[in-house]
Amino acid sequence: MSREYVTPEQKLQLFDAAVEFGDFTLASGEKADQKFDFDRIQDELFVVAVNGLAVCIQENFDPSDFDTIVTIAHGANRLGDPLADILGKRHIPSRKASGAKQFYFDMLTQERRAVFVDDVFSKGTNMNAVSRVYYGQKIGAAVLLDRSGKANPILMDGTPVVSVMQHKLS
Repeated sequence: MSREYVTPEQKLQLFDAAVEFGDFTLASGEKADQKFDFDRIQDELFVVAVNGLAVCIQENFDPSDFDTIVTIAHGANRLGDPLADILGKRHIPSRKASGAKQFYFDMLTQERRAVFVDDVFSKGTNMNAVSRVYYGQKIGAAVLLDRSGKANPILMDGTPVVSVMQHKLS
């Protein structure tokens, strides 16, 4: 496993705040009895998550290689503005029409070099979907939680995924 960008205590606090138990179907179609719901993270834990992501991105990507943070879906879109402020980058959120499966963007992305950011990575289903409709250049991918259980997760196009913390949820 790679380096984690929060302390063990912060990780435990984030999990206590965000993990839900039940019967869930993930974006990948996979069934799970736990899910990490970033929307449940508030206040100082939100700041911990954003700062962890900022450090993770700064340590894994050359800041001159990208000018944009592209966030994936609702949970990660919350991270975008404060993360972009810390990094001095532009934030472009991905969107989905209500009930739609296809992502789209509100603004032109053709000239943008971006790091994709998501809250949770399992198989990369949403990141791969956004990659197909993003017209700029994807430089890399970063996530708050890697739950894939893989030592070096990658997207379908071979892009490595770096994470703030790793934990295989059941």
